[in-house]
Amino acid sequence: MRHNYKIILLLSIIPIFFAGCEYELSGEFNRDVNKPADSHDGNISLSKDMDSIVIYEPTDIQYSVNSFGLDCNGIQLEYLNTKITNQYSSFGSFRITPDFNNTGWFDLTANFYLGTGSGSIADRFKAENYVGSKTWKVLFLDITKYDFQFQHHVNKDGFLELFWVKPSYFPPIISTINRTHTVHPYISKIVGDTTFFADSTYYGGNSKYYTLNLNDNNRNLYQKTIYPNYPFPELNITPFGLDSAMVSWTKSQFRVFYKVYLGNAWQRYIFTGYENSFKTICLLGLEQKFYLEIYPYVYKNSGNRYETISTTFKNGITANYKFHYSYAKDQFYILSPNNISQIEKVDLTTTEGNAYANNSINKLALWGNHQGTSFLSLYSDEIHLFDESLSEVRKLTKGYDKYGGQMTDAGCFGYYNIDSFYYIFNVGQNLTWQDFSFKPSVSDELLWGTIRFSLDGKYVFWRGDKYFIIYDVSNRLNANIVYQCPNSEVYFAIGNPLNYNEVIISKTDKIEVRSLPDFQLIKQINLIGKGNCTLINVDTYSNSILVLSQNNYHVINLASMKEVLRFGGNYNNHNNSSYSPRLYRNNFFINGTKTDLTPYLIKP
Repeated sequence: MRHNYKIILLLSIIPIFFAGCEYELSGEFNRDVNKPADSHDGNISLSKDMDSIVIYEPTDIQYSVNSFGLDCNGIQLEYLNTKITNQYSSFGSFRITPDFNNTGWFDLTANFYLGTGSGSIADRFKAENYVGSKTWKVLFLDITKYDFQFQHHVNKDGFLELFWVKPSYFPPIISTINRTHTVHPYISKIVGDTTFFADSTYYGGNSKYYTLNLNDNNRNLYQKTIYPNYPFPELNITPFGLDSAMVSWTKSQFRVFYKVYLGNAWQRYIFTGYENSFKTICLLGLEQKFYLEIYPYVYKNSGNRYETISTTFKNGITANYKFHYSYAKDQFYILSPNNISQIEKVDLTTTEGNAYANNSINKLALWGNHQGTSFLSLYSDEIHLFDESLSEVRKLTKGYDKYGGQMTDAGCFGYYNIDSFYYIFNVGQNLTWQDFSFKPSVSDELLWGTIRFSLDGKYVFWRGDKYFIIYDVSNRLNANIVYQCPNSEVYFAIGNPLNYNEVIISKTDKIEVRSLPDFQLIKQINLIGKGNCTLINVDTYSNSILVLSQNNYHVINLASMKEVLRFGGNYNNHNNSSYSPRLYRNNFFINGTKTDLTPYLIKP
């Protein structure tokens, strides 16, 4: 497209002086002809007002000579292999068509001739002239291939800032970014040849792209798109103390606003603000999914645009296996990772032992007695028995519907079946009897309840919807009631594995130790305000009982009946699976995790 540049500009503010030509005066002309001056003022101007001219398309350039009263006898323009001549005219124009194969700067030179005005024949025939010249530097530039250094960075205000650099020899250019979008960044500043745009709505990732458009005379000269992709923060959970954690994330480079919530509790935020960490309760073994929302600063209250990242965390060392602990041998046992017909000893309290059990693919339920002489596992709908050699010795083909299950030191395995009967199997070496069952619920109550077997195999503790009952099942023929009371007096009961003549019960705000079978009170501890508590198990290593109230776990030393530890709990964590809470050797196992409580225990 042709451009006509109408603004006439001086080559230099200092006039050009033209040297006169040499000649002889003779004859009759001596008195009529003036000798030319040694020099004369003159200048030339182009419609490109710069010493360095950049040509990026076919361009018409106007020229004009100011002869200061003399005649312009001729003009000659030269560049590369091109010559342009124009006699007897002090103004005109010429077109330069760029050849982009010429990549460097070259000279454009204008030579022009002014008559001397002496009146001589040479002057009249335009052979006597003042001669002047001027040179400009010219560059052919393929603007579609030029790098305007369209880039981005984070400015001191924490916003994404985009910028491009215009060479000083370029004409004025109008620049826009995302000009067709509803929301697009505007020019924030111009420093020298660099134009900056700030976008306060960008908050990381590839959430936005930016297209730079350069325009001259309503014509698009250049367009380029970039995709900033600054990484979003990484969310980390670091436990500290026993049931707390630090939730933190790498701080964004941008000025953003953060919100955090747990699980599916969207808009029930546990944190909002500009900082990148906070402390929160993080219960042992409870899998929690944290969601971090990242908002651009301008949208912090509107919620129009944000990014969500999440991570799942379970407080405690991973302990994804099932095991049995023998008090008499102070030993943990697991099914062999290599052979389900074999049991192995593993010290689960060590890093190596814990890792070994975690990597096992044989994670089937395992029970054993406290003496470490008899074990039982369930697979293939069968009950498999192991002896002290840790090898399988026999199996029972009777079905098992997996409601609870307890192994005793008397060679018994008892469980509550879906038909509301309690079954007791002989899993010992004395095969004088095979099995025995009875219905623990009485006629005027519902069938469902909770039931535990004493570890000496003598008593069964039943709590139905109306009664708490202690059954004597020691003869393996029938179940005889030796104690009965309303269920309001007893919420939960388990036998004391360290003293078979004792039963531990919970009732409203109390834990009591009572004698068997007469049920006389021996000692107690008050847990004011804790209501009815679930008795989980006795850690025979430390003679402590693990208790779960509605909101806390309690570790109570049975010798002193003093609470030696209390920490956050969740009632929903308690069930009858092997992943429910258990305490062995002061290690708290729950939901596939393990935590050593030793550093937190108070001396009883």
